[in-house]
Amino acid sequence: SLPLIIGGNPDHQGAIGSRFSGAIDEVRISAIDRYQGERFDPPLRHETDRDTDLLLHLDRDDGPFALDASDHRRHAIGIGSPVFNPQ
Repeated sequence: SLPLIIGGNPDHQGAIGSRFSGAIDEVRISAIDRYQGERFDPPLRHETDRDTDLLLHLDRDDGPFALDASDHRRHAIGIGSPVFNPQ
């Protein structure tokens, strides 16, 4: 029942608590385990597949939105002062 917050910790009512200071390039949420072991080398850009629930490429500027590249189209909206840096 709480919102998904990327780069912050929600409190018990869903309000954003502490915020992340840094850069987040990609966010992918999957229905399966993607990596195993102590180390992994993720790709520079993730691709969507049937097990991808959410895929945000945060290196493009679409106004206040982060477009979901998965088939679910669960687009996100930036709250506060996020900066999307296209490269």
